Amino acid sequence: MKTTRMISLLLALCFVLLLAGCGAAPDKTPAEPEKTPEDLASETVTGLMDSLVDGHPAEAKKFCAEEIWEAGLFDEFFDPEDPESAYEYMGISEENGISPELLNEETKDSVIRFIETYNDAMFQEYELKDLSVDGDTAKAAVNVTYGVDPEKMSGMDPSELVSEEEQDAIFEEHSEEIESVMASDGEEAAMAILYNALLPVMMDAMGEYLKSVEPSTEDWNITLAKTDGEWKITSIKSA
Repeated sequence: MKTTRMISLLLALCFVLLLAGCGAAPDKTPAEPEKTPEDLASETVTGLMDSLVDGHPAEAKKFCAEEIWEAGLFDEFFDPEDPESAYEYMGISEENGISPELLNEETKDSVIRFIETYNDAMFQEYELKDLSVDGDTAKAAVNVTYGVDPEKMSGMDPSELVSEEEQDAIFEEHSEEIESVMASDGEEAAMAILYNALLPVMMDAMGEYLKSVEPSTEDWNITLAKTDGEWKITSIKSA
C-alpha cells in the first residue's frame, strides 16, 4: 500500500515537472528582421505605384509630400467621389450653358463608369528597377506602363467616337421633346434633354475605346525624403 502511494506521488511529480518543462520551452518562432531604410523607402514607392495601378489616386496621395499634389502631377485622374472635374472635361458647365445639376441619374452613372474605366486604364503595371538611400533622401527608378495617353485624351472630342448617324438618330428621337421644353423652360433645360440622351452613349464609347488603346511605357525618376520618421515622395520626373 505504501509502495503504491509512493509510485502515485512520483508519477504526479513527474507530471508537474513535465508541464513545467513544456512551459519553459523556448519560443522557436523567428523574430521579424528589422526593416532597412531601403525596405521602408521601397514600401513608399510600391505603395504609390500599387495605388495608381489599382486606380485609386486618393490612396496614392498618402505616399506623397504635399507639394506633389499642389503641382497637379496627377491631375489626369478623375475622382469618382467628385465627378465635377470629369464634367468640366466634357464641357458640362454653367459657362457652356448646361449645369451638371440637370443631368439625370443614368447620365451621372455613365460618367462614373467612365471615370472608373479611365482610372483603371491609366497605369497598367510598373517595375521598380533601382532604389538607393543616402541618409534621409532616396532615389528610385521605375518603369511605368500606361494604358492611356492623357495628352491624346485631353484633345479628344467624345462625339468623335459616336457616328453622325447615331447622333442624328438620337436627336431625331428627342427633337419634339427638345422643342417643347425649349419653348416652356428655356434653352438650358432643352440642352439637358440632349445631353442626357447623348452622354451615356458617348461615355460607354469612350470606355470601350480605352480598352482598345495600345499600352506605352515611360521611365520615372522618383525622389524621396524622410521626414518625422516617414518616407515621402517629393519629386517624380520622366527620365
